[in-house]
Amino acid sequence: DDVDVNEVWYNFPDFAKTTFSMEKNTQNEGLRVNNFITRMNTYYPDAIHHVIHTGETIHEAGCDIEVIYTYEDYLHHYKTEVDEHTFAFINFGSSVCKLNFYGEAQDRSLLIIGDCEWTAIDQLVATYGDYLKTDIMQVTHHGYSGGSNAFSNIYAESPLRTFCMWATNGTKFNDDNRTGREPTRDFNRVLRAGEECRHFNAGVAVTFDIGEMKAYADGKQLTEDHDGRAL
Repeated sequence: DDVDVNEVWYNFPDFAKTTFSMEKNTQNEGLRVNNFITRMNTYYPDAIHHVIHTGETIHEAGCDIEVIYTYEDYLHHYKTEVDEHTFAFINFGSSVCKLNFYGEAQDRSLLIIGDCEWTAIDQLVATYGDYLKTDIMQVTHHGYSGGSNAFSNIYAESPLRTFCMWATNGTKFNDDNRTGREPTRDFNRVLRAGEECRHFNAGVAVTFDIGEMKAYADGKQLTEDHDGRAL
C-alpha cells in the first residue's frame, strides 16, 4: 500500500518458445518471470508495461534512463553454451540501465547491473569502457561472483567518488567466501581497493543525497562507509 507503480520496464526471454533453452533451472526461471508479471497485473492493474531494448532512453522528471544492455545483446561465448538459443544462466539476461540525473542532482549518474555475470560483464566493458563509470553503482550479482578485474579497474582507478551498493547483508559483505577474497574472485578485491570507492551493504537501510553525495541511515548522516572509510 506504500508503493504506487505507474510503469514496469523489463525484457525477459520467452521461456515458452521451444527454440530457447537454459542449462540451469529453465523451468524455475520461466515460473519466476510469469509470477512477476502476474503479480504486477494483480497488485498494479493500471501500470503500463514496457519491453525495453538497448538504445532506448526513458525520460522521467529529473532523470534520463539509458538502456545499455538486455539479454538480446548477449554474445554467447560462455564455455557451456552450445548455440545462440542456449543460455547457461538467467543472470546473463539481466538488463542494465544507466540513470543520468540533472537539475538539483548536478549531472550525477547511477549504474544498475542486476545479476550480470562473467562474459556478460566482459561484453559490457568491451562495449562501453569508461562510460560505465558512475557516481553510484549497484555491484553486480550481490558482489558474490561474476564480475571482472577490467570492470573493477574502471572504478578502482577512477578519481570519481563512487558509492558502491552491495545487495547483500552485513555478514556476507564481510565474511562470505564469494565476495572476492579468494583468488578466483579477486575482482571484488580490486573494486574494494579503489581509493575513491565507498561501499554500503544491505545490512541497514542507507539513503543517498545524490546531489551532494552524502549518505544517511535512519535520517542520520553517515561519516564513514561500511568498510570504515571516511565520507
